[in-house]
Amino acid sequence: MKNHHSTPVVGTRCDKCDLSTSSINIEDEIKRNNQSDCDMMQNSQVLTHVHLSEVDRETITIRMHELFKVDLDEMVTSIVPAFIPQVIKGIIASLNEKIESLVQENNVLKDQVAKLTLQADRAEQYSRSNCLRVTGIPETKDNEDTDEIILDMAIEIGANLSIEEIDRSHR
Repeated sequence: MKNHHSTPVVGTRCDKCDLSTSSINIEDEIKRNNQSDCDMMQNSQVLTHVHLSEVDRETITIRMHELFKVDLDEMVTSIVPAFIPQVIKGIIASLNEKIESLVQENNVLKDQVAKLTLQADRAEQYSRSNCLRVTGIPETKDNEDTDEIILDMAIEIGANLSIEEIDRSHR
């Protein structure tokens, strides 16, 4: 095999390929990369001294980048799907805890609203315990005295009512 490198390579490998050309086969490289480190150490000889041109270095850099990308893509493709169910389970467990907490808080707040509504109804009813609503009395003038109208009506029906007993009256 003729050496096409721009600079001589000292030492040999059993799997030589021309680094100065772009004819590097990705599939072959992937297969080679999948070999264990022990196999690679047994199948190759140690290079003691290498001089590479700028083109060779650039080609090696590009190839290493391509191989790294392929390896990284394979790792991500194999690892990520294994973690997704675990991540989803964790998120669901966290959300379920939050939902349970909110349901409990909502129940407490509903109880408080019911108690406060009952207290407000009782307070309103108590405040009206001395109130009397009278309807059907025609209006006589613009500045009528509603206290006087109530006192006159009480006299007509025979009720004993004084002005001090009326807290307020209005239309």
